[in-house]
Order: sequence, then structure tokens, then C-alpha cells
Amino acid sequence: FVFLVVSCPCALVLSIPLTFFGGIGAASRHGVLVKGSNFLEALNKVDTVVFDKTGTLTKGVFRVSEIIPAEGVAEANVLKAAACAEHFSNHPIAKSILSAAGPLGSVQISRYEEIPGQGIRVKSGESVILAGNTKLMAGENIAVALCEKVGTKVYVAENGTYLGCILIADEL
Repeated sequence: FVFLVVSCPCALVLSIPLTFFGGIGAASRHGVLVKGSNFLEALNKVDTVVFDKTGTLTKGVFRVSEIIPAEGVAEANVLKAAACAEHFSNHPIAKSILSAAGPLGSVQISRYEEIPGQGIRVKSGESVILAGNTKLMAGENIAVALCEKVGTKVYVAENGTYLGCILIADEL
């Protein structure tokens, strides 16, 4: 317990810097770094804050939040095909798909190709499996049902047939 008594002819002059220090200290206890009192004062005029960085407001831990299969396709088939395609990838999205799929057993992959900015193409047995974004699917002339839900979307196709979409979300 600390008790401070200050005698000053003009308490207002002393109180203003003290409130800034108190505000900076309170912010730091909550993990917010404020470089100085002028920035703290500028926050008074802010009405909107936009964050666009994984890990700032999220844990940076991706997980499968939903599987949206094409008509006549089982969710398990979409997930299994995507997991087969992502089997050798170490990307966080691939890890979330592999985690959701569980053990795959022995996976026979004869060709594996990562296409930067688009996704993955693999040959497993007699099947060619694609997992990626709409650019990848369009490049292979595969019509997809666009998913309007919020999150990262992984579209999955096998042998030129659209299987479905896997929605990936980051934990808040």
C-alpha cells in the first residue's frame, strides 16, 4: 500500500502529466504499448480501429469450422480428399485439415505439387486431387459452388469433379 501526498500551489499543472502516466501504465498492464502521452491523447479522437493480422486478435490456430459438400457428396469424402492432398504440407491450414481428418492410414501419393497462391495438386492412386482456392479450380475448368460464409475457404475436387468446400477459421 502506497500513499503519496503532494503539495503544490497549482495542482492542475501536476495532475495532467500524472493522468497520462496512469493511462500509459494501465494500458501496459493490458498488453497495450503507448509510446507517449501525445499518442494517448490522440486515441481520444479515434472512432474506428481496424486490425488485419493473424495473431493480433486471434490465436493464430486454424481449425475446420464447417464442411460444405457438393450435392450427393458426403462430408467425410470431402475431408478425406482434402487431407490426402494436404498430407505433405506444413502450412497451418493444411495442419487444421489433417487434424480434423484424423489418421488417414497409408496414403499413396505418386505426385505432389504446391501451386503458389492457389493450392495443391496430388496424384493418389488413380485419382488427381485438388485442394485450394477458386483460381486453382478455374485453372482446371472445375465449376465450384462459391461459399459466401466468412473464413478461409479450401475448395476440393477429385478427377475434375467438385467435391465441396472446407471452411477454416482462426480462434479468437
